[in-house]
Amino acid sequence: YNSGNFMDASYVIRVRAPVVQQLSFSSELNGGGLTNSGSGLLADNQRAFYQVTVPASVAGAPVLGWKLDLTSLNGTPSVRVRQNYLPDDNYYGGSSPFNPVTATIVPPYLTPGTWYVEVKGSGSTTYSLTSSVITTNTLKHPLWVMPAIGQTNVASGLTLPMIGDSGVDANGNPLPGDQGIDLKQGQFDYYAVVVPTNNAAVLRTVLQAISGNPNLYLRTGTAPTLAHDVNGHGGIIYDRSLTGDTTEYASWVPLNGRYETKLTNGVWVIAVQAAGNANVRYRLQLSCGNSVTNGLVQDLALNGGSFTNQNLNGGDWRYYRVQIPSNAPANWAVTFNRSLGSARMFVRDTVPPGDGNQTGNYSDPNYNPLPWWWWPHDLENWSRDGKNQGAYPRFDAPGTSALSTPPLRPGSVYYLGFWSPVDTTFSVSSSTSGGSVIVTNAIAFYGGAITSTIPAFGSLRYRMEVPPEATRMVFTANNSTNVIISLEQGTLAQPAGPAHWTSYLYNNSLYGNQANISLDQLLTIPNNWPWLPGFSYYLAVTNTSGVSESFSLSSFGRAAAAFPAVLGGSYASDGSFHLLVTGQPGNYYIVQTSTNLTDWLPMQTNTAAFEFIDTDTANLSMRFYRTVLLP
Repeated sequence: YNSGNFMDASYVIRVRAPVVQQLSFSSELNGGGLTNSGSGLLADNQRAFYQVTVPASVAGAPVLGWKLDLTSLNGTPSVRVRQNYLPDDNYYGGSSPFNPVTATIVPPYLTPGTWYVEVKGSGSTTYSLTSSVITTNTLKHPLWVMPAIGQTNVASGLTLPMIGDSGVDANGNPLPGDQGIDLKQGQFDYYAVVVPTNNAAVLRTVLQAISGNPNLYLRTGTAPTLAHDVNGHGGIIYDRSLTGDTTEYASWVPLNGRYETKLTNGVWVIAVQAAGNANVRYRLQLSCGNSVTNGLVQDLALNGGSFTNQNLNGGDWRYYRVQIPSNAPANWAVTFNRSLGSARMFVRDTVPPGDGNQTGNYSDPNYNPLPWWWWPHDLENWSRDGKNQGAYPRFDAPGTSALSTPPLRPGSVYYLGFWSPVDTTFSVSSSTSGGSVIVTNAIAFYGGAITSTIPAFGSLRYRMEVPPEATRMVFTANNSTNVIISLEQGTLAQPAGPAHWTSYLYNNSLYGNQANISLDQLLTIPNNWPWLPGFSYYLAVTNTSGVSESFSLSSFGRAAAAFPAVLGGSYASDGSFHLLVTGQPGNYYIVQTSTNLTDWLPMQTNTAAFEFIDTDTANLSMRFYRTVLLP
């Protein structure tokens, strides 16, 4: 090629139709001459092909994944798949990458239909191939249903026994402690958990490595895989992972505490892989946040609660749940001490702190500085959620730490999570001081109004309860430009800010020294923090001048858009027509009339249910009415 000259050549080309063998999808579907296994002898780079029909379910259970296991007597076989056509080397043609040992094919790449499997030899290769389905009926251990909050019966499966534990022999004598589950190099075992809607927001996994290096991968809704990405290309699909080389602990918690109050409900599928270059022996244990047998979450009294001599394995978590009342303490003091190891304390409200997408070494004070929207999520705590203005420290050193309101959120549940890189023994206690922070002034979300005078350099606080059905927060205020309004969701607003919303950005002197302030904020956009319904919002109205100042504020909250209904109409004895209209509180409606269905005249504006009386009907032969929802 370099010289531009090519020598003569001779060759023989052979064209043949490949033999495509039929393979059963899984042993449950064997019959009629079909089996779920095949074998063969391949020369170097030679291929064998199989056709498999993938159903949507097997024995009534949805298909969570398709597992193709290769066993080699010699050589190094690998396997790939493609739907509807034989696999080929076109990257964008839909073929999966080649995988040795085990290929797990999962949704969304896996869909019901006709699939083709290709086995490639490397060197002189003798192989056997087994196709199997992953469903809730074919797991390594029976499906575990996580108990919901309030279920405390251990027999119902509150704590799943250690899978692969030694157990007892026929005579009732304990078996040696090194018993476990054996898994060949590169292969996978699958387990699953049903997470209920009403869950305690933490799933604990213990992967005990007796020998070798077992890894754990977890995915919500269907099976995880290391064989391909969501498009079938090279990559991985899993939500969370344990990939250390020793016994590992994880307490999986919600990733985004701003919006998630529970773990995602449904089936969580767990894959345990024999990683590294050897077979493994392991044990697996699962438990949940309301477990009374392992003490994972315990209730700690806000004022006077304490626990001593708390033992914790290195890398594991333990939690203490504290209820902050609606009249939150001005100061909450938490004291922890350790007599062994290196316990650290992490705080989070509504859901526990803990592990996100994977576990990490949380002993580094600078670990995980990224905001919550970055991946991966490792350490989940209140600083990652960032619900209010902070500060949100972590507590690495023993001693007494003060947590004040704000940023404490009145009426919320707080979790103290303890973690240590090594085995540790610690104690924890809780107390309050400074009295309670009580906001007695309230303003109604629907049609609320306040008028007041603020003394020099003074500040007034108000609370607004925004109902779950609310879709829009609207208020207007009239005040001097010396008056600053701060609005915070969930906790007290700081006088003059910083806050989720402050009026000083909009104060102006277009009308003399008066500022006409308005806020019109939708509460229905997903992931629209902090503008969400169903929370308490706090107002701080602050006078920054040396003289007293007056102000007024009106609230016009809106609920979910509900079109008005005309309940009926009737004539009165005086000839007037009475129209009954009903709507939803917080929304405003207008009655319009017409004599030709083209020209409509507004007659009356009102809210909720009302009666419209038309006194002009006696002079008209025909009239139409309609009601309109105002924006």
